[in-house]
Amino acid sequence: MTSPTPPSSAPSEGAAPLGRHRAALVLSWVVIGALELSFAAHSASPPALAWAGAELGLLTLFGILHAALTRGGWQGALSWPGALAVIALLARAELLLPWARVASVVLGLPIAAVLARVVHDIGRRLPLWVMVPALGLVFSLPIRLIPLGNGRVAKPRAQLLEDLKAPVLALQPAPRTASGPPVVVLTVDTLRADYASKMSSFERMSARGVSWTHAMSTASWTVPAVASIWTGLMPAEHGAGKRPHGGFSSIGRKNKTIVQELQGRGYRTAAFVVNPFVASSLGFRRGFDLWLNPDEQVHQPFALLGDVRSRPGRDGAQVIDHALRWLDDAPPRGWLLWVHLFDTHLPYTHLPEGHPAAEVKLPGPVRSGELPATPALRKAIREGYGIEVNAVDVQVHRLLDALDARGFFEDGTLVFTSDHGEEFWEHRGYEHGHSHHREVTEIPLVLISPGVSPARGDGIASLIDIAPTLRAVTGSQPGPGEGRDLRQTIERERIAKAAGNLYGAPQTSARTHQHKCIETRTAEATKTVAYHLWVDANEHRKLPADQAPEVCAAASLLRDVGETGEAKADVSTELLCALGYVDCGTGSAPGGAPAPAPTAGDEAPEAPAPSEAPAAPGDDG
Repeated sequence: MTSPTPPSSAPSEGAAPLGRHRAALVLSWVVIGALELSFAAHSASPPALAWAGAELGLLTLFGILHAALTRGGWQGALSWPGALAVIALLARAELLLPWARVASVVLGLPIAAVLARVVHDIGRRLPLWVMVPALGLVFSLPIRLIPLGNGRVAKPRAQLLEDLKAPVLALQPAPRTASGPPVVVLTVDTLRADYASKMSSFERMSARGVSWTHAMSTASWTVPAVASIWTGLMPAEHGAGKRPHGGFSSIGRKNKTIVQELQGRGYRTAAFVVNPFVASSLGFRRGFDLWLNPDEQVHQPFALLGDVRSRPGRDGAQVIDHALRWLDDAPPRGWLLWVHLFDTHLPYTHLPEGHPAAEVKLPGPVRSGELPATPALRKAIREGYGIEVNAVDVQVHRLLDALDARGFFEDGTLVFTSDHGEEFWEHRGYEHGHSHHREVTEIPLVLISPGVSPARGDGIASLIDIAPTLRAVTGSQPGPGEGRDLRQTIERERIAKAAGNLYGAPQTSARTHQHKCIETRTAEATKTVAYHLWVDANEHRKLPADQAPEVCAAASLLRDVGETGEAKADVSTELLCALGYVDCGTGSAPGGAPAPAPTAGDEAPEAPAPSEAPAAPGDDG
């Protein structure tokens, strides 16, 4: 009699042996960890190597335990690692309301179990070598989209695609290089001219090149000013700024930046910048091979360890770290580097513990009076700003040291400047974007280039002069606009101009060595006032416009971006709200702004701070 055949313990048809399945399960946990590390490494705030190793080690340990405890079946489905990572990131995400974070865990687990069962049933019919990478790719989408949504990126799907392509792009050979001289453009957001002139790094740069401590911006806020740097055009010509009916517009497509021109000639280009207004969608990324902005490439938290970055992505030290690493691999010639530091912009992040200026996170409550601007608070804010200027000074020295070490200044060109300044109640206003008085529109500027002797710049320089100068230095064809080559003498009669505000009444302004005019335009009237800078350098004694007819006429003829009608660009209003640029409820220009903007002399001025002593007659700074 034949004995009954014992039940077979062999896996069912189409299923992998249990040993191979367990190995694939461990590998699935490792793949999820590798995805996290890849996204984290590509962000502007990568974690320390020890934290990255700890996250990958913990996930591997989870995989080993999971594999050891499973007996096959849906409990050992390869989808568990990705599903649990997504649930953990959702629970951490600030884009969910507090109750929704709890619900994401409570509801996520049974949903994950159902998903595991479905994946298990499908997976029995597919090879493991197909399932593991396929599931990794599927789960990479929510793993990265959750932090991008949390970071309020204007175009999270576009950034996700870029992050997914990053490892592939990193394996590609470096782009071809040109033989032209290397170029560095270093800009500091919200850096006042009078504070910059006291930085030891400014003195160090001035000792090697031509410098201005009262050059002129082209606007009172970031977008139109930075666009002028790269195009050499005034705001109404390049088109980047505030639209008349809400939102913001980018650099016009017809306007090619100097970076695009150099990239087309084989230059390697890189930008390490900070500010949601220095955004890809506004045209600032055009021409850059490598672009890193923490407000776009947001930090990737880990599913197990959470947010483990060593410092905030906006910190100047972090930005300079990125720039120095890039410089280590840069060729001797044929490259352009842009670094834009943000530390001197609110909120101040280098204040000592307990400093009273730390109370001011946003300018809106101060502007509106919700947070009373007492004399003590005003003093503390100025002091806090000075602390941030000192922090920037240290980082600028680090970059200069690196450039010196590689012999950059033998044939390289460096431009140092700011987009605009900051008002500290000199004209009864605070912050920037609302006024064309000197504390906002005057900026520092240094040019170091072969053949340029150390000197104080003659004539009034402007941000529109930077692009023509770089074109001349690199042998590019001259471009459009009124800009000058800063290596040449600027006539003392030159009229420099600015147009546009972010909020308050629209304004334009123009100045020479001797006179300054500001025109304020409201629905009711247009008002133009003049100042005689030789006797009133701080712009407190208004004069009629006929006292400076040529300068005031130049201000009157200027158009603003709002009059040119460029198409609306996608910008993260949540990030702009977090920095006080827009009202959180409406997404429009902030409330609490002067209404109208300070109109050049009607206000009773506050006494100038010691750093704002009037310039000598005829001196541009």
